[in-house]
Amino acid sequence: ILAVVLLAANAFLYFRSSVVENVASLRSMFSLLPWLFLFFIPALTMRAWAEERREQTLSLLLSYPVRLWEVIAGKLKATSIFVSVIILATVTIPLSLSKAGDFDAGAVFAQYLGAVLLASAMVAVGQWASTLSKNQVVSFIVSIAVLFAFYLISLDMVLLAMPYPLNVIGQQLGMLSHYNAMSRGVIDVRDVLYFVSVIFIFSLLSYAWLVRIKSATASPAWRKLQATVSILVAICIVINLFGQSWTVRFDLTKQHVYSLSGATKSVLRDLDDSLRITLYRAKKLPTQVELVSRDIQDLLADYRKFGGSTVDLTIKYPDQDQDVAAEARQKGIPTIRFNVVQQDEFTLQEGYLGLTMEYLDKRETIPFIQTIDDLEYRLTRGILAMQNDKE
Repeated sequence: ILAVVLLAANAFLYFRSSVVENVASLRSMFSLLPWLFLFFIPALTMRAWAEERREQTLSLLLSYPVRLWEVIAGKLKATSIFVSVIILATVTIPLSLSKAGDFDAGAVFAQYLGAVLLASAMVAVGQWASTLSKNQVVSFIVSIAVLFAFYLISLDMVLLAMPYPLNVIGQQLGMLSHYNAMSRGVIDVRDVLYFVSVIFIFSLLSYAWLVRIKSATASPAWRKLQATVSILVAICIVINLFGQSWTVRFDLTKQHVYSLSGATKSVLRDLDDSLRITLYRAKKLPTQVELVSRDIQDLLADYRKFGGSTVDLTIKYPDQDQDVAAEARQKGIPTIRFNVVQQDEFTLQEGYLGLTMEYLDKRETIPFIQTIDDLEYRLTRGILAMQNDKE
């Protein structure tokens, strides 16, 4: 029943929007899917353990020759596969519309993978909520509340009102920011790691809570388990917060929109001297600009990767050092005033987001980067201009 309702609601809402947009894209469907999951998955998982506890069959289940973590993994896998089958059932939509439009197969694959990872992470959260109470309704409400909190901390309207560095942490820990990144058609190791971490953490919490139910809370074994779980959860959070420098990603879009073009790679291979790229950015940026900054740094990391030893990338923070601020102004990087919404008020925040490229005695400056849509073109054009000046 849940599957039929979800598929019917998804198809109805998608076709209403796709007729208006008149574009062969599934972005609108995958933008809506997390909000359907917010009610569908808690309803699916609320009885996973609550039913066992209410019917007092948990002890019977654990009397079989299986370990507790195997039972948790089995329930998680079964529910995740069920949800994944429902998600894959929507593939009939792009297949039925492929005659009328040219869908990007690579982007569609990344979108479906992102949806499966998101659903599996939500299943892990839902099953943990089901261990907390014998009452299925309580488990349902707790699951929705926790998942909504994960959604909430990645919404722009919330992040804009959060002070630094809480806005950056919220962006990195929120589910929707990682899911939306994959919905573009890019599989990033940071996003995959995030969802795997959520699955691991909440499966671990489910294990700890079920052990607590059947054992004395004052026992040494329970205290040892508490410490182990706390350490493992902390390690996962730290890895996700400080693993943002990893830039291993796969651009599956047809035109490789988020990857360097062949022409740019050729230009970088032909460099016969050192190219110095310096990004000047404020340590504290508004949330909407912080999202752009991540894409900028990923793009510049690609320039360093394909340029090899001839490309030197440096990131400097003028708002942290007066000498660096003076250097930025001398090179043509001005102070920018950003509009920031905090506590229902508009405030102005000064910052920097520009870069310079230096090749021999030549220099190209991009004073302010507002979007990355044309950034590769501007960078490569600047490199070619400096090479032509040399000649």
